[in-house]
Amino acid sequence: MRKALSQAFQAARLTVGCKLNLHLTIAGVLDNGYHSLKTLFYYLPAPSDIIEIEPGEPGEGLRLFCPGFPELETKDNILARTYELFSAQCGARHDITVTLHKNIPMGAGLGGGSADAAALLAWLNRCAGNENSLDNEALVSLAARLGADVPFFVYIDKNKGAKAAWGQGIGEKLTPAEITELTGLYLLLVFPPVGVSTAWAYAAWDKLALKQQSSDAFFAPEHLTSAEPEDKYPHAQALRLYNSFEAVVFPEYAELRHIKERLLRSGAAAALMSGSGSTLFGLFRNQDKAQESAAGFQRENCNCILQRL
Repeated sequence: MRKALSQAFQAARLTVGCKLNLHLTIAGVLDNGYHSLKTLFYYLPAPSDIIEIEPGEPGEGLRLFCPGFPELETKDNILARTYELFSAQCGARHDITVTLHKNIPMGAGLGGGSADAAALLAWLNRCAGNENSLDNEALVSLAARLGADVPFFVYIDKNKGAKAAWGQGIGEKLTPAEITELTGLYLLLVFPPVGVSTAWAYAAWDKLALKQQSSDAFFAPEHLTSAEPEDKYPHAQALRLYNSFEAVVFPEYAELRHIKERLLRSGAAAALMSGSGSTLFGLFRNQDKAQESAAGFQRENCNCILQRL
């Protein structure tokens, strides 16, 4: 017989942010088939998803609703998998109704699904009580089973006010990072009307690495950060903005390369793709140039968000 989690809970409303990868190097493939990474995660409070949690009917387990995205209301949704993994790990379950209001673009390289999973995982753990809750090591281990980005968002949930961390291994080995170079800059996020499959991007990288017989050729950030080396922003250089995925994504999705080039031409000190794409971001020193660039993308019905860091 299954056991209900011991601690009573009230309805909850969780605001879930996202992430950028300021640096992402694929270092190779591990024996288990996962890829070894070195990445610099940077947390963003917006765009954000909203997760509403309410008590469910006794015996029904998890009921999941995603207004506007009925295709997400399946047992394969990362929230459903999070619920099942945590319940199996603890031997206890809540009967809950979860409503996911999806605002973080999907297939955008912002880690929206991973952030949602981490938020639900942390909430379940808080509600479990001392008898059933997981310690930090077990929680991070479970998070890594859900996805490479999930441990970072667990870290953010635990360390309020933290913004950045270096991730190694598959992304689960985290080292806190202080990123002061971005303070005061204007960040423009551009969301192209295409999504990039992470599984496809990794497979494409594997093929390219095999073809080249070496991945070393991919790890040359100088030709990916800016079209004009003399115009590079020193802070961007210090952060070594780089993304291994650009080498395979840009040839397949030319519109993404064009957006990056356009960000640089419009005055961005640096521009980069986040994760496996498709979000591009530009860092601007000048607010007017950032606003002009954003207006240009919006005139062409390309969604974007401008915020000051």
